[in-house]
Amino acid sequence: MSNSSPAFGSGAAHAAKYYNQSSIAPEPQGVDSHAPQDRAPLRHHVQQAVEQYFVELEGESTTNLYQTILQEVEKPLLQVVLKQTQGNQSKTAKILGLNRGTLRKKMQQYDLM
Repeated sequence: MSNSSPAFGSGAAHAAKYYNQSSIAPEPQGVDSHAPQDRAPLRHHVQQAVEQYFVELEGESTTNLYQTILQEVEKPLLQVVLKQTQGNQSKTAKILGLNRGTLRKKMQQYDLM
């Protein structure tokens, strides 16, 4: 995403609105969620960020949103998990559900090696 694009992020008002929505799909089955019970699932935060992204576009059109979101999320995801595992690629790959080869490819893609 370029610097001229709206940043992903939002305030407490948006959080309250989206966390109380009844139209949000149920948790996907087979997903190992270790989020504390008193916190919203990650998908709520993602939905909130995407909604805010459209608000900040102020009616302007966008393209390639799927790829943009993947690029915005994937690098920090890798960085955080690598930090949590103190750079252990095997542990990182296991946490992310990737094989080590795929992890290394993504690390190279995002210049994390």
